[in-house]
Amino acid sequence: MERDVLKVHHLSNSRSQRILWLVEELGVPYELVKHMRDPVTVRSPPSLFKIHPLGKGPTIEHDGKALTESGAIIDYVTRRVAGGKLSVPESSPEFADYCFWLHYAEGSASSSTQVMVMSASDKPLSSRNSCFESTSER
Repeated sequence: MERDVLKVHHLSNSRSQRILWLVEELGVPYELVKHMRDPVTVRSPPSLFKIHPLGKGPTIEHDGKALTESGAIIDYVTRRVAGGKLSVPESSPEFADYCFWLHYAEGSASSSTQVMVMSASDKPLSSRNSCFESTSER
């Protein structure tokens, strides 16, 4: 059975950058669909809601299914699309550590990072170019 080519829906200023990095690192074929946030509201465009009811990025489409949440996408792509490359088998003694680090970025680390980013500037979020601007530029 031939599988569909992975379709990656990239939303500007989202975690979908890590999915693009992953598929490039894995060398898997994929189709890139770019979605731009509304410049005023910073919300996802209607085009992304047509793919998945949450309208979130990243979103992938593969074998007739749409999947969102970057941790879930990473797990799916490494296991299902790349045949286990860059993942750890469930039978491995390192599997628990693999799961922890895979989801740490979206759990414990994410909330702390978001607080730092949101309090790092007195500019509205929609007018920021990057959360990594130097302090001399603020």
